Amino acid sequence: MPQEVGGISPRGYLGAGITLVLITAIFVTARVIANLRGGNKLRIDDGISVLSVALVAGVVAVGFITVNSLNAPMVTPDYYAYALQRTQALNWISGLSIWCSKAPVLFLFINLFGIRTSIRVASYTVMIILAIAVLAAAGTTSARCKLNSDGLTPELFQHCSTTAATAGVALGLVSVLADVVILILPIHVVWQLNLSRHKKVGLVVIFASGILAIVSSAVAVNYKWRAEKGSHVNLKESLIGVILENCIATIVGSVPSTYAFWQQIFLKTGLCTRLRAALFSPQRPDSAHKLYGNGGRPCTSTSSEQYVRRKSTDASSVEDVIVSYDHHDTLPLPSRAWSSHSITLLDDVVRK
Repeated sequence: MPQEVGGISPRGYLGAGITLVLITAIFVTARVIANLRGGNKLRIDDGISVLSVALVAGVVAVGFITVNSLNAPMVTPDYYAYALQRTQALNWISGLSIWCSKAPVLFLFINLFGIRTSIRVASYTVMIILAIAVLAAAGTTSARCKLNSDGLTPELFQHCSTTAATAGVALGLVSVLADVVILILPIHVVWQLNLSRHKKVGLVVIFASGILAIVSSAVAVNYKWRAEKGSHVNLKESLIGVILENCIATIVGSVPSTYAFWQQIFLKTGLCTRLRAALFSPQRPDSAHKLYGNGGRPCTSTSSEQYVRRKSTDASSVEDVIVSYDHHDTLPLPSRAWSSHSITLLDDVVRK
């Protein structure tokens, strides 16, 4: 009878999975709100990010059902039949979640640096290759796990498990390579920007957050490789690796819009001022209490402060600084709505 020994408990797996999904959902929600407020419409990568969260939640749910089934008191023919169905479902959901988690990052590169043909071609190529790998891995597993005229046999179940493990390793390797490309793709472009060295390093650090995705992808592949070789692998820990990989990739693609949400929406709300007042409660004169309320420091600057800041940064706006590769080669932004939100994070680094 299949049974897992050791590792985290099923409840621990479920708690970790739900936590990761909720954190990712917060970033994606902020992304959607920021883009709706900025351009009054959603782009295709926003929809893909939402779908990514839903698919990762599906991985958590199907994985939890599978983990619980491993402790079944009795193995019956129905057990193996349901196991085949879960294997197919888990392969399709996890495979699609891998693609949906990485595609928004590549769309971000296309929107920011798409004027460079190499960036645009490389981004679309990675998305196409990854999509082919997902379809091949999930399709092969489904074909191998399909019931035939002989019915449910131990050989069929064994072949299904072996095929799923091999396909998982192959897809995992492609995923790691995609993460590596995503990491190094913008570095060359950023280094050609007409910026000082410390500003270039700051931009590289922003995109280098994808290193976390590479590490989580490598860990997930390691679990799949050990399972394919017949080593004892805890399924719960393997699934956590896949979930973590997809959540990190989705968050990385949502960081610029999330930063825009924080700066342009949340900090301008009364909630931010009340939170600051509750947490810090600075002592201010009566005039300050009347102006800011409850002695709290305002989350946003006054109109005069904003005017001075705007005047001081007019000469180095993001359109004139961050997107110029050479003194004569300027990268046009796709739209004013996009430049006001998704590029805010890069603009902030430049101005510092």
